Amino acid sequence: MSKAISSRRLSMAKRDSFQDATLLQQEKMLIADHFGINRRSSRADSSKGALTESMIERKLEKSNDYFEEGSNLRNLLDSGLEVVWMADRHPDDVTWAVCINRETVTVTLVFQGQESLFGLLKDTSMSSYPNPIMNEDYEGNCEFINLRAKVSDEMLRVRRDTKRSTLDEIKEKISLIGNELTGGGGKFHLSITGNSLGGGLATVAGYFLASDSRLELASAVRVFTFSAGRVGCQAFQQGFKHLEETGRLQLARFTNSNDMKTLLPIQDGYKHTGMQIRLHKADRAGRQRARSALDVTYNSNESRLGMIFHFLLNIVSASSCSKVSEYQHRLNSTREYRLALSDGGEYIMINLVLNCHMLYPYKCYLCLFTTYSPTL
Repeated sequence: MSKAISSRRLSMAKRDSFQDATLLQQEKMLIADHFGINRRSSRADSSKGALTESMIERKLEKSNDYFEEGSNLRNLLDSGLEVVWMADRHPDDVTWAVCINRETVTVTLVFQGQESLFGLLKDTSMSSYPNPIMNEDYEGNCEFINLRAKVSDEMLRVRRDTKRSTLDEIKEKISLIGNELTGGGGKFHLSITGNSLGGGLATVAGYFLASDSRLELASAVRVFTFSAGRVGCQAFQQGFKHLEETGRLQLARFTNSNDMKTLLPIQDGYKHTGMQIRLHKADRAGRQRARSALDVTYNSNESRLGMIFHFLLNIVSASSCSKVSEYQHRLNSTREYRLALSDGGEYIMINLVLNCHMLYPYKCYLCLFTTYSPTL
């Protein structure tokens, strides 16, 4: 179906009605055209059994009932998220999607991408890029920042075919969708999320989007990553901290306690950024650990000896602990357990950390990710 709609997009792009329509209206027109729906269909047509646009819209409004309670698609629909754009031109390109939530006026940028433990150990080279906030005054400012080439080159380098970078395309699409969401001229919230390699892409994108003064947002860019490794040097870490202190960027970096991917690359030049929320197993030891407080640290970077010990201790569970399903299980278990223990004040704090700002983009990402990788 996606290939058929893509071919229709090229043929319909020449129509004035299609060009004048908003992005969301264009997507509806493409789907209607794919199913041969006549936009002028009347009630008489529907009485004869013909499929009409209004019939599909009514069914979509009640589509939640078609999916099992607690399933990924049901969570996505119940959260109020709508997938409005997906960029997956080629398997080697950065795969990303844009979702919206009309109720919260939020645009969510989702990155898809998985990376093996071997890949994180092997692909450790860095690329140098101009620091977008080099003209601002903060400690550790540097004209250039070094980023892991695996997560930065495809994002920041100018493409030969379009003469633009993937980040430029993302900025344009976010601005367009945000303006449509607010009715033009209003401000919207921006969230970015990803798992594994997608988490690294989300971290880099968050840094550069938060640095762009032309992108006027209603709040700080909020980044949520899962099983993400290190992506930048100390200068990148200092710039990231400056954007956080000036209210332009927030990062919640979720890691499983035995996930080795989050420690890589192991080279001294790499530094973690943002707030790390470590999730422990949903067993007796994990509940005992979570009883006292959430395991939250800022800019956490373990020593070389500590990382080696961590590798040896968790080598057996390396493949299973980084799966999205395991993150979802631990996240829900930790949240429910802490809420059961909390009083009024902590209830508010837990909601802020694990619910209000995080669950929307996480559910969205989980649904898209399992669509691409059903084996997980």
